[in-house]
Amino acid sequence: MNLQTTRCRIYQLTKPQFQQFIETPSILWKELGVVGDPAHEAWFQDSMRQSLHALDELRCTAWWLTNWPIVEMSRNTVIGGIGFKGPPNQEGEVEIGYGLAEAFRNRGYMTECIQAVARWALQQDGVKAVIAETEKDNPASEKVLRKNGFECVRETEEFRYWRKTF
Repeated sequence: MNLQTTRCRIYQLTKPQFQQFIETPSILWKELGVVGDPAHEAWFQDSMRQSLHALDELRCTAWWLTNWPIVEMSRNTVIGGIGFKGPPNQEGEVEIGYGLAEAFRNRGYMTECIQAVARWALQQDGVKAVIAETEKDNPASEKVLRKNGFECVRETEEFRYWRKTF
């Protein structure tokens, strides 16, 4: 299943596709019929190896721990990724993480994608809220969350914590 925004298509990867993304992204991009960008693949791959291990341990549905590539439709090019950091916790919260290639930042792409992914998540059984964490020195990420109706619910010295409910 894929999600679509005005300008982007977001691919929910299966576990085999996720493994392919980690091992050889170019093969996955060919399978999906999109153009990848090696310049930003490496920073996703390292953290995704940890997610693959967690996916095996938790035995949860793949979408709660896989990176979902974001494809800009007019170019048919992978420009970033978005996903969850795990299945819903006991309070029904799922945490999102996201990133875009630098050339595509500050153009509204992530605002669209967070809106689509949060809406999808809040429609899933057992999910009551979508949460996120931002570093205090990342105002662009905070702006995207605010535009999508997230509220800052807590702060530490380094981070702000955000929450969106129905």
